[in-house]
Amino acid sequence: MKTIALATLVGFLGCALKGCKEDEYAIIDGAVFHKTYITQYLDPSGFVAEEAATGDSMSVSLCFDGSLITSGTKFDELSKYYGDDAFNRSIVPSVRTVVNDSIRAIEIKCVDGFDDTHPAGSDISDFVEVRYVSYHEYVKSGYVYVDKGDVAEWKGLIEYMGESGAQLLKGMAADVNFGNTNMMERQLLLTFTKKPANAGAFRLEVVMHMSESVLSQTIECIF
Repeated sequence: MKTIALATLVGFLGCALKGCKEDEYAIIDGAVFHKTYITQYLDPSGFVAEEAATGDSMSVSLCFDGSLITSGTKFDELSKYYGDDAFNRSIVPSVRTVVNDSIRAIEIKCVDGFDDTHPAGSDISDFVEVRYVSYHEYVKSGYVYVDKGDVAEWKGLIEYMGESGAQLLKGMAADVNFGNTNMMERQLLLTFTKKPANAGAFRLEVVMHMSESVLSQTIECIF
């Protein structure tokens, strides 16, 4: 996962306290001129489950993997496609990744029986919350700073909070669609709003319907 430079986070906290403008990033030591805000695009080929940095057994983190596009003609084409070709300002170097696709739908099925009303094979997407980060509104607005809201809401995704254009989005898995996952970061946080009937390990099949592919993975969660 990416590491946010300490200067970026310090700069962000300073802005939050003083109400600074976006262009004040230019005076931070170590700031470098960037034509684009996004630094790399990821063509997803799958995803892996990771321990969620929340201390909560009800949450699991999923991270897209695949090939990265960081420069060249393809990078320029994608920057233009997503409207990120006129950032033209200085900012502390950091890695900002956009998944070069959107999720049409997420299915979360219990391989093992979850409870009396959700036997093996049942879709439990209706009580799984999904949180993720998107840069879409920031880029679309012409790089207008995104209000971060409540810090507690970023639990599990706090590493992205220092980014000026990071917007935290959340909703139930059943409501995730192609329109609200545009320009998302590579990490998704799944939080179960309901516990299984019995404590222990449960296998879940996560299926992501992308625009041109279907990505699936069986993961194990400990409740």
